[in-house]
Amino acid sequence: MPDDTTQGNISDLFIGFPIDYFKIKPEDLNEKAFGGKDGADANARNEAYENRITASIIQPDREGKVYDELSRKIDLDKKDTTVINIGVGQGKTYTILKTVEKYLENPDTYIIIAVPYVSLVNQYFKELITNGIPEDEIYRYEWLNPKEFPKCTLEYQLKRRVHIVTVNCLLGNAGDNAAINSKIKREYLKGFPEALIKTKYLYDGKPINEEDIKKRLDLIKIGRLGAPKAKMAFDVSKVTAVTESSKNVVFIFDEIHDAIHNFSPENILYLYFWKNVLQKIYLLSATYNDASLVVINKLSELTEGKINIIEAERVQIPAKLSKLYIHYDNASKFGKRKIKTLVEMALHQGKEIDILCFSKSFAEELYKGEVGALLKEGDPDKVKLCVSELIQNQRTTTEEPKNRYDENKINIGTNFKTGINIEKENHFFIIIMPPRSTKMVFENKYGIFSGGYIDLVQAVARQRKVGEIHIVTMHPDFFTFGDQMPQMTDEQFEQFETSYRQIQKISPQTSEQIDQYGIPALGHDSIARYCPVNYQKELITDQLKEVIKYLLNPVMDKNVLVQDFKDNYRLTTGKLQLLRNKFLYSDIAANLTVNAFMNQFINCKLETFNFVKTDFADDTFPDQIHEMFDEFFQEQNPSFSKFYNHIRDEISSQLLTYNGSEVGIGDDMFMKKLASNILSKYYPLSGVSANENFSAQHIIHLIMKYDYPDMADLKAQVTNQLRAIQSITENHRDALYLPSQREDWPLDNAYALHNLLVENFPVLKHADIWKDSVVKPEDSQQNIEKKRKRAQKDIFNTFKKVFGDLVGARHQNFAGKRMHKVISQNYPL
Repeated sequence: MPDDTTQGNISDLFIGFPIDYFKIKPEDLNEKAFGGKDGADANARNEAYENRITASIIQPDREGKVYDELSRKIDLDKKDTTVINIGVGQGKTYTILKTVEKYLENPDTYIIIAVPYVSLVNQYFKELITNGIPEDEIYRYEWLNPKEFPKCTLEYQLKRRVHIVTVNCLLGNAGDNAAINSKIKREYLKGFPEALIKTKYLYDGKPINEEDIKKRLDLIKIGRLGAPKAKMAFDVSKVTAVTESSKNVVFIFDEIHDAIHNFSPENILYLYFWKNVLQKIYLLSATYNDASLVVINKLSELTEGKINIIEAERVQIPAKLSKLYIHYDNASKFGKRKIKTLVEMALHQGKEIDILCFSKSFAEELYKGEVGALLKEGDPDKVKLCVSELIQNQRTTTEEPKNRYDENKINIGTNFKTGINIEKENHFFIIIMPPRSTKMVFENKYGIFSGGYIDLVQAVARQRKVGEIHIVTMHPDFFTFGDQMPQMTDEQFEQFETSYRQIQKISPQTSEQIDQYGIPALGHDSIARYCPVNYQKELITDQLKEVIKYLLNPVMDKNVLVQDFKDNYRLTTGKLQLLRNKFLYSDIAANLTVNAFMNQFINCKLETFNFVKTDFADDTFPDQIHEMFDEFFQEQNPSFSKFYNHIRDEISSQLLTYNGSEVGIGDDMFMKKLASNILSKYYPLSGVSANENFSAQHIIHLIMKYDYPDMADLKAQVTNQLRAIQSITENHRDALYLPSQREDWPLDNAYALHNLLVENFPVLKHADIWKDSVVKPEDSQQNIEKKRKRAQKDIFNTFKKVFGDLVGARHQNFAGKRMHKVISQNYPL
């Protein structure tokens, strides 16, 4: 019988357990940590660099906020790169708003807020105004467009001292479909900082007006002064220019974790336009990673190498914790019924609903399907689809996108995983994570969760007020703590092990590797082995040293080349190395499970997790199918196809065992057994035994032996095919054997019959019987033709086996007279 299991007390054992996060340490930013050489010179350089770095750790207040203590650690006037590493919900946005407010007190300071997404530009625009910043002081990224004249002009830009732009824009990133960014953006990046610089001219050490210099030069050109006399009157060599900045600029990079890819060597050059006016750089994120270290170092070059690191401990505030529910689903692709059930529950409780989906296509299916229809009842406009409007990574219109998160509607989509604060009261947040079919050999198809643990932490943190968070996810693969297990009690460890083993689904690949090599010998890319998030730095460093050893030894003395190579490796290739780490990246369900069990989310605590497990066996199969049959028929009277698909969908999300061994709906033997049991229950007069090894000819016997009303049309088609086959016996009555090649059989309508049989009996395509001849939507015309021929072959072989069954013969070659008699006696035509 299905075992619908709900568990929930494991997280209670981990209340107050330290929350792991990526810590930025001074020693991680020096040359040696980035694969540099050892030795006295290198150590001296490392020490000198570390002396430029200050670091402090602050504690949140009783409300979980950090601004008061954080503000005491920030020197607004000191030229440095200030790295703020605080948790989600601890006041990051508030910190930015208050910082802007303070800088605006100085009329000579401009503040540029750089965000990873255009949608955040509008969000900051609204929040700045709400917090008292005058609207006429704010400049928006969208105005860098010729159609926005005069807002796109330098004069207009200089009048507004708070600029909100994208990181893409500030770093001159033209995207994937252009070689260079637009002219108006290039003019902004170069012209705006130049306009902030005041140049003073001296003539022989004394101040001179620029206009006066031009007039004197013009007189020389037109000959009003003789050459010797002109030189005596005005010697150009005595003119010197002294550049002094009369205005200052402050950069604030928010959500820097989502903008790392912009910091390529060529893009960073655009920031040097600002070097003479740049006073300070702020970096803010809750989820830094290894590549962040490179970005911090690169940006600090613009602030004399000085870095100020401020980190806040991650702590939970019990009164502010939402309830987290995890719904494990073993289906290759998630069905909509479970999600619909969650939506119905939320609607019944009067909840405010949002649904974040791992992929655009899945979000669109929900929006257009039963779930969307249910949510739209009474008011179709209250549901909004929030997915990318880009076509081949390009925006085809300059209109403001209509797909952004709307706090007044029910949002279904992909583009509010980060940066959006959901502050709805009584909120019911559904997160659909990647299903099992998205796991690939080389690169997983996780959609918006391709960034692993960072994307997970960011998504869960969107809910900012106490509510419910429901996550639908695949079962996690095997997990072990290994030698980096965090310090925990025996009770914590035992309960963790027990709970995790209940819901794990060990993949065949993992099982094979464990059997072949043993758990201790397997690395982080083979099994989900626990590691703290800072361990990624060690993984990259070790890999980088190997690369340097074998690739760069011949040029190790060329320090610039080597350092550039190391930086680029960590920003680009290093990510590919990290994606192989199963715990942090490639087995996101394992990371979710471990973090939920160990109470690692700052804004929620696991309430329950649930899954369904069914143990099938030969002696219990009939009773289990009987139970499903009776339960389903209480609601409706379905066709066999609908009933079969219902049972298949029902068990596809479950953990299944058959005679004690773990199986799935992709297991052929199990599916044939399932099909036999369903057929014998649905068509009790058919004589199909639940113990038979199901094959396609069972369907033909079933159709021809009994007059089931729902199969009248299908029976007529099968009868016509039998008549056509019988017709070839007329000319071969005395032949020892009939033609053995399918080309010599009358199979003109075989393809249509094949498709009709599959439609009525989908088990034919699921149990490895006719799956190679079933046409799929993505098939090319060439593949369709191949499958058409394969379908004829399947029908040919099926009918030959039918005749073999009728005469009790295993061989499938028949004399004409014998076959004519067999058909006539068994199936009168």
